[in-house]
Amino acid sequence: MLSRQGHRLLQIGVGFFLSTSFERFAIFILHRALPNALLLSACACVATDLPANLKKDIDAGNQAWVDGLKAGDANRIISSYSQDSVNCNAAGDCVKGPMAVAAQYKEVIARFGRATSGFVRSETLHVDHDLAYESGYAEAHFPDGAVRKGRFSTVWKLQDDGHWKIFRNVSLPAAP
Repeated sequence: MLSRQGHRLLQIGVGFFLSTSFERFAIFILHRALPNALLLSACACVATDLPANLKKDIDAGNQAWVDGLKAGDANRIISSYSQDSVNCNAAGDCVKGPMAVAAQYKEVIARFGRATSGFVRSETLHVDHDLAYESGYAEAHFPDGAVRKGRFSTVWKLQDDGHWKIFRNVSLPAAP
């Protein structure tokens, strides 16, 4: 489990994200919250008493990302995004809402084509009431040999229907 300081940094980061610009939030995550949270929580942890549907919804959402890139289908990817979602790519470009997220992925698919393979490895998961904080690593391989890979941090939010959807997603640059 995250230390109290690590948990508090996550809360501060989400609060900061909800009250400021996307650029300032991305800078905060990359330069302050993420390194501190990693130092303070020196373990890869997974919550034990997970809410109903959470793990299933996260696994399905992560698989939808892989399957959507392989099929060239941005709509499959955004099926796991909430209506009030925000997605930030590794370059720091953030968009709000599923249609804007779909447009981001359509650009990726137009540039690289359909992925030949890919995977998502969920490494940490922390639940705080109706929010779940997931981090991990994802990779997609494309026909021209291009590989899009990197770390991610995703906040999943419990929906009125009892399922979890992506509320905030940040793709982080690959580690040096």
